[in-house]
Amino acid sequence: MSGPDYLLLESGGLVHYFNGHPRSEHLDVTSPIAMTVCQSGINGWVLQDNGVVKTFGGSSHYGDLSTHPEAVGAVDIAATPDGDGYWIIDRTGAVFSYGAAPYLGGVPQVTNSAGPSRAIVPTAKGNGYWIVDSSGGVCGFGEVRFHGSLADVTSVAELDIVDFLLHPDGDGYWMLDHRGGVYAMGDTQYWGAPTETGPIDALAIVGTADGYAVIDQRGAVFSFGRAVNRGSLAGLGRTVVAAC
Repeated sequence: MSGPDYLLLESGGLVHYFNGHPRSEHLDVTSPIAMTVCQSGINGWVLQDNGVVKTFGGSSHYGDLSTHPEAVGAVDIAATPDGDGYWIIDRTGAVFSYGAAPYLGGVPQVTNSAGPSRAIVPTAKGNGYWIVDSSGGVCGFGEVRFHGSLADVTSVAELDIVDFLLHPDGDGYWMLDHRGGVYAMGDTQYWGAPTETGPIDALAIVGTADGYAVIDQRGAVFSFGRAVNRGSLAGLGRTVVAAC
């Protein structure tokens, strides 16, 4: 069995690594809202609610929304695969590219009817990215394959999507709602969701090709498929604000 490595970030700036070498590190951040690491899992960046980016793990700072007054509320950050840049999105789905991250377009350029944006997720090669909004609407940019959205599905119209996980092969994706519901799109497998036993305050979904884990705001980790729970903060009274 296998499972994804993941990091959990507390509201006070303490980041916990759940991988082959579990450890914790305190980051000098204020009001963090999102976090990302490159494929090596070493270099990382934290996005604060004011749009300022903080680095950790020896990563480089390439810029942030402090120089973009036109941005409308920072939402998410995603690193390029090799860590030589990153993308930031605001609430409208506008994309801001830094370092070697290519700008490929944003939601305001393709639609004016999207809900508030929630996440930006790049492809494995960094030559495209997906942006998902609160209603489950999906916009793809660059070299991506569209596998459908939830925005026009009546039965889930009231759900608030909080995260998006791309299949490693790009053959589909999973969406996570705020109560822990998981929705498989394209050629992906549905392995289950925390909502089968009761709603949670879901935060993030991480995974591999054969399983995924859902993380809630307590730092509890719910594993499905062949994913292994590598550890959690459940029962410690912590507040987790970001995970990746």
